Amino acid sequence: MHKIVENYVLYESIGAGQYGKVFRAKNTQTNETVAVKTIPLHKFAQVPKLEEFTANEIKTLGRINNPNVVRFIEMMKTVNNMYLVYEFCEGGTLEDIIQRRRFIAEAESLNIFSQLLNAFKAIYKENILHRDLKPSNILIHNGVFKIADFGFCKKVSGPQELTFTMVGSPIYMAPEILKGYPYNIKGDIWSLGVVLYEMLFGICPFEDKSLAGLIYQIDKKPLSFPREINNISQSTENLLRRMLVLDHRNRIDWNELLEYKINIVPEDKSPILRTLDNNIQQGQSKTKNNDKNAPENIEGTSKNIVEKQPPKPSFEEKIMHILMKERNKSVFIMNAVKTTLEQNIGNKVPIVVYLLLKKAYILLEGLRKEISIENSNSKFKHLQNWEDFQISEEFLVFSRYLSEEIEEIIVYTSVVKREIETLSASAAGIDVVDDLIREPAFEKELLGNDNLDGRFYQSILVNYAEDLRDRAWNKGITREENGFGEIMRHANEMLDCGNIEEFFEKTLNTSGFKLEDQKYFSYIKACEKEKLQHMVNEKLTTAKLKAA
Repeated sequence: MHKIVENYVLYESIGAGQYGKVFRAKNTQTNETVAVKTIPLHKFAQVPKLEEFTANEIKTLGRINNPNVVRFIEMMKTVNNMYLVYEFCEGGTLEDIIQRRRFIAEAESLNIFSQLLNAFKAIYKENILHRDLKPSNILIHNGVFKIADFGFCKKVSGPQELTFTMVGSPIYMAPEILKGYPYNIKGDIWSLGVVLYEMLFGICPFEDKSLAGLIYQIDKKPLSFPREINNISQSTENLLRRMLVLDHRNRIDWNELLEYKINIVPEDKSPILRTLDNNIQQGQSKTKNNDKNAPENIEGTSKNIVEKQPPKPSFEEKIMHILMKERNKSVFIMNAVKTTLEQNIGNKVPIVVYLLLKKAYILLEGLRKEISIENSNSKFKHLQNWEDFQISEEFLVFSRYLSEEIEEIIVYTSVVKREIETLSASAAGIDVVDDLIREPAFEKELLGNDNLDGRFYQSILVNYAEDLRDRAWNKGITREENGFGEIMRHANEMLDCGNIEEFFEKTLNTSGFKLEDQKYFSYIKACEKEKLQHMVNEKLTTAKLKAA
C-alpha cells in the first residue's frame, strides 16, 4: 500500500541521497506528478548543518522562478519526517546522458550550456552561490535542463563578498575553494566550465583520487583539449579557457559570461537529427604517438612537434588512409541523412532516410568484417605490413570507433523504422508518407536483414533527386537563389549516394582523412546555378540509363 502524506500519494523511490530518499508522488487534488524528498527528523540531530542546508534550499528556490531551475512547491512535516516537494523531472540527469553516450556533440553541449547560463541569470541576480554544480545535480524534463540541489548554496551581499566554507564535490570545485582560500561568486563559473568540459569530452579537465593530487593536477597540468575524442571548435575552446582560469581575479566574470556570444548550430527540428552525434557526422579516430601523454588527432598532426620537412608516413598512416577512405563512404551518407532531415522536402523523406541509414550500416559492417583478425581472406591482406597493423594501437582505436558508429546507426535506424511503421499503420500517415512505403520492395527492406536491394535503393534516390530538382526549379523561377542552390546541391548529394562506390573511386582523392578537405565539395559549394543544374541533369540521365 502506498504511503499518503497530506495531499500526496508516494509511489516508487526514484533516488537516494546522503540524508534521505526521493519518491515519485502524485497530488490527489491537482493530479500533478511531483518529486518528494523525505528527510528523517533524527538526521537533523545527527548533522548540525543539515537544518541550515535545508532552510537555504527552501529560501533560495522560493525566490527563483526560472524554467532552468527546478521548482520548489512546498514543505511538509510529520512526527518522523520532513517532506520537500519539487517539480518532477522524468528525463534523469545530465550525468546519465554523459555516462550513456560517453560524450555529447558540441552543438548539443552548447545548447545545454546556454540553458544552464539562463538558470544562472536568475541565480546571479539573487547573489547566490550554488557551490555544488555537477552533472548529477542537473535534471531533465521534456528536454529542458534544470539545475537542482541547492542545499549547499549561500546568499552573499554582492559579487565581491568572500566566503570560506568548503562544500561541494572536489572534482568540480574551483581551485580557491579546494585550497581553503576565501572565494566569491566566481567559484560557480569554474564549476560550470568543468561541466561543459565534461559534456564535450566525457572526462573532467583535472582528475585525481586524492584532494592533494587534484590540487597538484590543477596547479601543474596545463589545460588540454582531447580533440581525438571530440573535435570542438576554437570558439568553444576559447570560452573554456576564459572560465577555467586558476586565479579567480583573471577568470571571466558573470556579467561578461551571461552576455557571451556562444556559437551554436541552430537546433534541428527532427528528433532523429538531434541524436546524430559528432563521431558519426565528423568521424573520430587517432594515430599512434611516440609520446603516450600527448594526444594526436586522426590527421597525424602532432600539436607538440613542428618540422620544416614532414616525415614520411609510417605504414600505419598509409593503411589508415585506405581504411578511412572506405569508412568515409558511410560518413558521406550520414551527412546526407542530416541534410535530408534538415530540408525535409516531400513525403519520401522517411523512406530515403531509412535506406540511407541501411546503406551506411552495410558499408560499415562490411568494413568491420574485412579488417577482422579472423578474416584470412580480407581484401586488405595484400597491403604491406597488414598483419603488423592489425596489432597496432591505430587498429584497436579504429576498430573501436567503427563498432561505436555501427551501434549508433542501428539505434537511428530503429527510430526511423518505428516512425515509418507508425505512419504506415495510421490513417493520418497516408497523406504524410509516399505510397512507396507500402510497396513489397520497401516492406522487404523493413524486415531488418543485412541486405539491400541495390537497384531499389538507387531508384528511390534517383526518384527523390528528381523531385528535388523540380523543387529547385520552382525556387529558381521565383528568384530564390539561395533556396535553389541548397536544394540542387542536395539533389546532387543524393545522386552521389546512389552511386557511392564509383563516386568515391572516380571523384575523390585519397589525400587527407577529412571529407570537407576534398576540392570537389568546395567546387560544388561555389558552383554557379547553370553549372549545378547541368551537373544534376547529367547525373540523372546517367543514373536512369544504368537502371534501365
